[in-house]
Amino acid sequence: MIETNDTLPVKEILTAAGPFIKAVVDTYVTPKLEKLKKRFTLDYNNYHVPTKEHFSEYFYRTYKRVSIINTLVFNNSQRFIKDIYLPLTLIQKTEKKEIRYKIQSFPSLLFKKYEKLLITDNAGMGKSTLVKKLFLDTIDEKKGIPLLIELRRLSKEKTIIAEIQEQLNSLAKDFNSSLLLELLNEGGFVIFLDGYDEIPLSDREIVTADLQSFISKANNNTFILTSRPENALKGFGDFQEVKIEPLKKKEAFELLRKYDKQGP
Repeated sequence: MIETNDTLPVKEILTAAGPFIKAVVDTYVTPKLEKLKKRFTLDYNNYHVPTKEHFSEYFYRTYKRVSIINTLVFNNSQRFIKDIYLPLTLIQKTEKKEIRYKIQSFPSLLFKKYEKLLITDNAGMGKSTLVKKLFLDTIDEKKGIPLLIELRRLSKEKTIIAEIQEQLNSLAKDFNSSLLLELLNEGGFVIFLDGYDEIPLSDREIVTADLQSFISKANNNTFILTSRPENALKGFGDFQEVKIEPLKKKEAFELLRKYDKQGP
């Protein structure tokens, strides 16, 4: 795992992340791209298939973006998420008992048990922070190919495939969406779908149908969906629902100390 502190510049964080990103690309991405190329006898340039360089650039860009959070608590200052993250506990309720999963690192056993996980809770409970931490853990621990999709960016006009294309697309023309789906269906991706409740209500029905279709077509992967409680989530009945356990008073004070000890 990459250790951080309040004096470590962002540039050094990305330098430290470099070997982990390279390992994810070499271990997971490159073999899948080569398999796809042989399967369809593809020319990457002609068919606009994403390359390992696209994934590397996406990982660096997203790693930088999610590593830092702005906090309004102390003069809108920036903090490294790993410095202030307090392990959250997910609660799964069954008919007979509650099962708790404390998330300190990438939860391999939980994701092996449930490849489709729905995290629901009210605003301010830490869903997005948890997703960002898990994205970083996926790379740091070389657990798969992470993709982070902010669902508020989807609409009637913009499908999830279009959003993934855009995220991977800073270096090339549009990819062939069918080939991108073929690549995703190879498996090995950890796909974070953050903020279902933030999809505009006017687009909710169409976006939900698009998400359901995408998940069905790319179902060899791990999916993590987050949202406030919504009736429309019944459409994701094959997801195992868990909730975030509220912080105890002692934990809340510990979290404040994590912020305050790094203050100016």
